Amino acid sequence: MKKLNLLISTLFLGLLISLSTGEIAFAKVKTSDSVVLKEKQGNLKITSIYYPQPIEYDFHDEAIISPMYIPYTGDEYEVATKTLYKSKNWGTVVTNNSSLNDSVTRTVSRSKFANGSIGTSAETAVNWKLIQGKIGINAEVSFGTSTTVSVTYTWNIPARSTTTISTGSLAVKTSGNIVHYSNGLATSRKAVNANYSYNEYSDKTSTPL
Repeated sequence: MKKLNLLISTLFLGLLISLSTGEIAFAKVKTSDSVVLKEKQGNLKITSIYYPQPIEYDFHDEAIISPMYIPYTGDEYEVATKTLYKSKNWGTVVTNNSSLNDSVTRTVSRSKFANGSIGTSAETAVNWKLIQGKIGINAEVSFGTSTTVSVTYTWNIPARSTTTISTGSLAVKTSGNIVHYSNGLATSRKAVNANYSYNEYSDKTSTPL
């Protein structure tokens, strides 16, 4: 898992801009891991961090039930591991020193993706369907593709608080075997693995100053 480190280098990409009251002043700094944008919007001090390579965190392994004998002929995906996690593209910290509640609206990007190793090109369509069906979660994009989309959020910022926000994609990693059964007996196994996103998320936590 990527370790957060924002102080590897300090190459300025922007300048501090003095604007009239009510507008936004900002400075942008790039590091090898992220782009940091510092802003002032009215009474709010905002630090936003964009991660070109999303940070994976909040992992949850799910219990796997061993397959039972079924007098069946066909292919099945037998799950060895299933891990749900979050893939963070943006992090934001908002400080509100005012005695009044406020709000922030931002358009941020997130990644949609589906990758891994699930067989030959001829097997991909069938195996991909088997994997998603067994995991019980459908991917947002077709296998082998990745795209970036924009999402707009509005967050309420309590008075005299520091609010921490994370946004990105919900995702799942899985590994196992595509097993061919003949009258309930396994006649072949192929190891596969997949890693894919399935939804967006936005987490917010506020603490008093």
